[in-house]
Amino acid sequence: MKRMKAGKVAGYDRVSPEMLRAGEKVVAGLLYTLFNLCWELKRVPDDWCKAVLVSIYKGKGSQQDCKNYRGISLLSIVGKLYAKVLIERVMKETDGKIWDVQAGFRKGMGCTDQVFSMRMIAEKFLAKNQKVFCAFMDLEKAYDRVDRNVLWQTLN
Repeated sequence: MKRMKAGKVAGYDRVSPEMLRAGEKVVAGLLYTLFNLCWELKRVPDDWCKAVLVSIYKGKGSQQDCKNYRGISLLSIVGKLYAKVLIERVMKETDGKIWDVQAGFRKGMGCTDQVFSMRMIAEKFLAKNQKVFCAFMDLEKAYDRVDRNVLWQTLN
């Protein structure tokens, strides 16, 4: 709770970071128990999955034009806190068990690190006048639609 940013707007449950911090001595123990229960049951309260949708003016153009607004989702602060706890648990479990070349679930690693690595490899081969073949697939939104066996057969 100490790492939560102040001034964040409450989500559907109307709980703000300041409220959690104000009752930290009592709330911390309750959240600990609740989070462990969620972990064991593999389930979270429905309110943590709900969001309040808000349109925010981008600051450019007419305020009468819908295109000049962007939507944001105000999520449950407690739900976000639980998500951070889950991420820390996953990172702790995967530490030393995943390849160094994998960026997912590794602190300080991301897409830009992977792009940099690919570029360095490509430059190395091109400097030796060797061919470079590269395929990039963004599977973020395709996990439920891609047949992995077909994908691997295609790549092989």
